[in-house]
Amino acid sequence: MTDTAAVRPFGVRDKIGYALGDFACNLSFTLLSTYMMLYYMQYMLIKETDWAWIIIVGKLWDAINDPIIGGLTDRVKIGKSKYKSWISIGSIGLVICTTLVFLPIPQASYAVKVLLCLLSYMVWSVFYTMVNVPYGSLHSAISDDPVHRSSLSTFRSVGAGVSMLIIMLLPSFVYDENENLKGGMFVWLALGFSVVAFFALIGVNKLTTERVNVGQPIEKKKQNYFEVLLAFAKNRPIWALTIASMVQAICFVGANSMNQIVFQSYFRNTDILTVVTIASYVPMIVVMFMLSKLVARFGKRNCVIVSCAISLVGALGMLVFPFKYTEVGASVDVLSIVMWTLFLMIANIGNGLFGVIVWAMVVDCIDYQNIKTGQRDEGSIYSLYSFFRKLAQGIGSSLVALVLGWLGYQKELGASQPFEVASDIKTGYVLLLLIGLAIMLVSILAIYNIKKSDEGRIHDTLYNKKENTAPALEGDGAIIPPQAEEATSSPVDKE
Repeated sequence: MTDTAAVRPFGVRDKIGYALGDFACNLSFTLLSTYMMLYYMQYMLIKETDWAWIIIVGKLWDAINDPIIGGLTDRVKIGKSKYKSWISIGSIGLVICTTLVFLPIPQASYAVKVLLCLLSYMVWSVFYTMVNVPYGSLHSAISDDPVHRSSLSTFRSVGAGVSMLIIMLLPSFVYDENENLKGGMFVWLALGFSVVAFFALIGVNKLTTERVNVGQPIEKKKQNYFEVLLAFAKNRPIWALTIASMVQAICFVGANSMNQIVFQSYFRNTDILTVVTIASYVPMIVVMFMLSKLVARFGKRNCVIVSCAISLVGALGMLVFPFKYTEVGASVDVLSIVMWTLFLMIANIGNGLFGVIVWAMVVDCIDYQNIKTGQRDEGSIYSLYSFFRKLAQGIGSSLVALVLGWLGYQKELGASQPFEVASDIKTGYVLLLLIGLAIMLVSILAIYNIKKSDEGRIHDTLYNKKENTAPALEGDGAIIPPQAEEATSSPVDKE
């Protein structure tokens, strides 16, 4: 399956190149997920109810174009590389469309602002998908070695972490002395970030090498997309990851804006938000450097289960601790900020570790399906998984907007929300974290069935071509029974 002749060995160059991809994608994605709702509600004065339907329609479109582009990357060759050519095309559009999303026209008619919000996001999503889906699929094409793949997932998260760190620094620049958003500067931030992302994606293409399926034809046979959908529907572990990822997108990514509002209106200090946000990710960074050893010792599934259980403790602490409200003109209570930061650090462990390790788990699910169907549909599987993630992101952002309206949030007041409203927003934010962590824990504990002992057997079946390993993938037990006889070989071995 892998032709390594005349191909550069896997190394640091691949890791850095792959890290640049998520760095580039997240500069654009995190800017939109963190600030787009605030920008359109607080600066452009879009109504909460209008934002709710706009983002649902936009994310539904975003989710639909994922499997379309994923299928195209599996079937259509537009350059020398199966995936990199698509990344190159998408990177150009991403520069233009990320900037267009934050076009500052607050004096335009309400209808024009609504159309700008919807259409700019829909076009942005096409180019983002054109970059992100091939980039995600590239993971399994760089190497078939599980250790290499784990390191790529780690470096991917490092790249994402660096871009997130940059976004975390923005509160010191994008809020004025009254804790209100300075909307006019976002177009320049978007343009600058997009240009940096463009050159980072050039780095992906230059530094990484596709080794799996090198030299094999792109189209071995005509792909039946309905067969891919059916196989995905029967892929139990990918559904567990899909559920956990959808909940993560709704309750963590969608709630990012709520945390900004908590510091605007409850603690009344956006300057300290940068420090708090960075500190809250310290445990994730520490775990990231220990991840390879943790996975080797305990397995991916167990690492996620334990980390989510620990995170539930932190979220419960955020719910019950008596954080003090900061009156207008008063100094923020130091103990409240310290305890909020501490509990948020603990709550972010499960979210952070899952975000790091999930990409390696997705590759395991692709391998799982490869054994069951005999087809290597990386782009289609990854895009279907991404479809549900993006749909959840839209639901999360829409849900947050509706909840804010239900809690009495008034966008015209900016940071000057009444105490009752600010307090309810804080509680709502914490409840979202609690619910999300609980569902993530249950989905991995009860549904995800690729255990530590199964990971090695799946790899041996696909890549080491062991004729004595049967592709039996049924039930909750071992994915590939170790006692299987030589009677049946993996469908991949016959290719």
